[in-house]
Amino acid sequence: MIRAAAVLSLIGMACGDAGGASETSSSETDSTTSDDTSTSASTSDPTEGPTTSDATGVPTTGTTDASTTTGEAPASGLFVVAVGEQGSILHCDEDRCESMPSPVSSELDDVVVLAADRAFAVGSAGVVLAWDGAAWTTMDAPTGANLSAVAALDDQILFVGGSDGTMLRWDGATWTEVEHPVQGVSDQTVHEIAFAGPDFGLAVVCSFSELGQSSILRWDGASWTSEREGMDNMLSSLAVASPAVAAAGGHAPTPDEPLNLLTRDAQATWTRVEDIEERNFVTGVSFASESFGMAVTDLSFGPHPPVLALWDGAQWTTQDVQDPHTAVHLVDAELGFLVGWGDDDGAFVQRWKAGELTRLPTDSSATALWGVDGIRLP
Repeated sequence: MIRAAAVLSLIGMACGDAGGASETSSSETDSTTSDDTSTSASTSDPTEGPTTSDATGVPTTGTTDASTTTGEAPASGLFVVAVGEQGSILHCDEDRCESMPSPVSSELDDVVVLAADRAFAVGSAGVVLAWDGAAWTTMDAPTGANLSAVAALDDQILFVGGSDGTMLRWDGATWTEVEHPVQGVSDQTVHEIAFAGPDFGLAVVCSFSELGQSSILRWDGASWTSEREGMDNMLSSLAVASPAVAAAGGHAPTPDEPLNLLTRDAQATWTRVEDIEERNFVTGVSFASESFGMAVTDLSFGPHPPVLALWDGAQWTTQDVQDPHTAVHLVDAELGFLVGWGDDDGAFVQRWKAGELTRLPTDSSATALWGVDGIRLP
């Protein structure tokens, strides 16, 4: 993504190569931030605004042995992974984040974590990485597309998506090109994919060459079909809690139009959330359950700061924040992780815990992080 001066680049990246975190089904603050790692008073109500402290198609085969680099197995209790620029991979617990050796130096845009020894990341030029508990390995995916989405249908089957309408399925042994309504369309990017079980999923697709022409695809357990086409905003983020609770976010085609966050109901009706209009860029959405979710934004045009929005099962409420966020993942209703970028201090990870945001220490030299996902370990 981008710095404040590069507005056109920011718009382009929203529907191209930069991605946010994909959800497998299933978080900032007031406008000031201190520079120490102290913890401010927290609230046990997750719906309150946070405080801040710093701290199926034509089959092709593929392998997972193109190149390998060693890494450190996650600590017990929690395994959260963030990915970003220059092949950056970090694993985090509740207290800090540490860099993992990466076999690539190209941008990584999305990541999904299934177990302590099973995770996947995707990025530019067809990069797909697999984690086996000891090392990240490059997979020989049959595409050169810029990949911005990875999501797990179950503990074995993955879907990845990216530029030129690319969507691929991995069953643990074989890559398959997936048939869908925008398959192979050069100006369409499958930007996010999310599932709420084997029989329901959504994907958002956007185009930069045709401003505002985004669409939503629906998975019914067997195939992908169009659920909504020709939407007036550029969709770049997605999360699904259930068929009745899903949200898609993005930004408007022009700076003077309001940002769009859309919420889906059980009748497949998509409703714009008006409470966060005049913001520009919903970059990440995550649900811990049908009754709790979070959306984050990157830069906004004009005088408005970034915003964090909380879903309580009935409505979204917002809180202005200082830092631009690119992705969010809620582990549960009490714990989440947000990633972003900064002009001066580079990429950052923030822990959201019971309404409080804390910036975690990290040894990463990355300037931006684009995706985050994680689980509690047994």
